[in-house]
Amino acid sequence: MTVRMDAELLRFLSDPKSYGLDSGGSDVTAIQHIETHISHVFLTSKHAFKIKKPLQLDFLDYTTLAKRKYFCQRELELNKRYAEELYVDVVA
Repeated sequence: MTVRMDAELLRFLSDPKSYGLDSGGSDVTAIQHIETHISHVFLTSKHAFKIKKPLQLDFLDYTTLAKRKYFCQRELELNKRYAEELYVDVVA
């Protein structure tokens, strides 16, 4: 199943100006966008932001915002145990 994210959202998240300052107090100057079969990942020099695509496959159901939020929170909870410094928060 092919799902397209809202083009305006993808443009916004691809723009370094959308991120303000990085943790070192410098402007974010570059964004790397990686697309997987279930997510869009946006990398700055210091942070990664992952957006789950609104889709349903045999092994997952991300069709609603509430489901995507739930699975983001679960991912954070599970992965934070082993990589606390990497998994920071789930945000709207």
